[in-house]
Amino acid sequence: MADISTIGGRIALIRKENGFTQYDIAHKTGYKRSSIAAIESNNQNPPIDFLTKFVKICNTSYSVILEGKEGGDDLTNNKSENSHDGLLTITVDQYGEENIVLVDTKAAAGYADRLIDPEFYRELPAFTLPSQRFRNGTFRAFEISGDSMMPRIANGDLVIGELLDNWATDIIDGYIHIVVLKDDLVCKRVLNRISERGRLRLKSDNPAYSDYEVYAEDVVQVFKYKCVISFDGSNPNFDLQSSFNKLENEIFDLKQQFELMKKRK
Repeated sequence: MADISTIGGRIALIRKENGFTQYDIAHKTGYKRSSIAAIESNNQNPPIDFLTKFVKICNTSYSVILEGKEGGDDLTNNKSENSHDGLLTITVDQYGEENIVLVDTKAAAGYADRLIDPEFYRELPAFTLPSQRFRNGTFRAFEISGDSMMPRIANGDLVIGELLDNWATDIIDGYIHIVVLKDDLVCKRVLNRISERGRLRLKSDNPAYSDYEVYAEDVVQVFKYKCVISFDGSNPNFDLQSSFNKLENEIFDLKQQFELMKKRK
């Protein structure tokens, strides 16, 4: 008999009440039957993508699965001992689709401390984008402060990232990620050096900023860069070309003045 005091036990009970086998749920969610068994036996934390699909398939709610009670639209995913994604709260729209929550610079200051605070997320703007690229995952939009990732990402731009459930192995070296630390939140290119020295190396696109490293134990979450919503209409290449054109004109003027001086002699 399923232990309904656990998340896995409640998932098993709900599945059985709906007349589904583990193979049925595996087929409908796209997960392996062995993964369903591991989730129900509490040997594996249910991924958010799985929970989103399971809620729809069994016509249940996140609150029933996670807390054993009805009501509410917030989802908390407990941390796995073998993962580094920390605690997580999400919100969903009226169709049950997960929202993209916007974390502005003010909210970013306390983001790591309020990951599982539903009230915190209710205060933040949330939206969805009409693209399959922003389905089947957990996404956040972060307002970027500073120019360390110029020219690709400017001050005030919004970077949308996808949560990496197992970031310690899923980080792509050299790619842009949003790294949530215990006391900071940064957007950088990341080099995974955990296996070598237990750290991540963070790199800026702007050469004026030096690389630095953070310890893995100080990392709370990592989001993989998906896209940027930019409000900066400047063109660094155009500005550079303008400088070259100005310099060229100045050299031409100097050359003409030199020629005139030679003729006067």
